Amino acid sequence: KPSFLPTNTANPSSSPSTKPSFLPTTTAKPSSSLSSSPTHQKYAEERGALMHFFTATGGEKWSNNEGWMDETVPHCNWYGITCNNDGYVTRINLVDNQLTRFIPSEVGLLYKLSDLRLDNNKLTGSIPSVVGLSQLFGLYLSAN
Repeated sequence: KPSFLPTNTANPSSSPSTKPSFLPTTTAKPSSSLSSSPTHQKYAEERGALMHFFTATGGEKWSNNEGWMDETVPHCNWYGITCNNDGYVTRINLVDNQLTRFIPSEVGLLYKLSDLRLDNNKLTGSIPSVVGLSQLFGLYLSAN
């Protein structure tokens, strides 16, 4: 696999960094045999959407933000993020994690997202349009 593709491990092994990274630093291109895996552009788009999510929900003050915004940690290894075997974000589980403010519209860029669990936080505002999230079957926002 090219080095910019995420792995699918449950727990990140790095400590969070306060230095944000907006794009992966590699210029590797996927081979044609990885047609079901995210392209570099899609990987960067999903990572960027998650970074917007982090900022919009007060990520620096979350109870657990392990791996988030660390340029050396694939976003599939960030706390609360689950990706499928093809490397696409399928689940965000940040229940009772001190999220504040609002859910940004960029969450709609996570087109394989099927489960969004943000219960028991301090989110306010309206729910953004999730037009692109045709696979979303679970949206949990109680106690916000």
